[in-house]
Amino acid sequence: MAAAYRLTNSTAIIRTSDGAYISDDTNNRDYSAYLKWVVDGGVADPYVALPHYAGDALTALAESDTTIIRCYEHGVSVPYEWQTYRATLRA
Repeated sequence: MAAAYRLTNSTAIIRTSDGAYISDDTNNRDYSAYLKWVVDGGVADPYVALPHYAGDALTALAESDTTIIRCYEHGVSVPYEWQTYRATLRA
């Protein structure tokens, strides 16, 4: 069974439930949740180098976060095409 988080080849952490990249910023509430999870005994899955295309998909997913955030900030529903695009990237 996969852990709730996975290490990366950088200081970022990946939340496995949704593939979110979490920066190691102590002001980031997701990173604080990760640290609490570790203190409570959680052990993240190790970093595993992905095939080149998988790395590209994860990069594109992280970059698409900007669009999602802008939709959220402006009260705009995320277009179905973007939802499908991000689901495909995760797969």
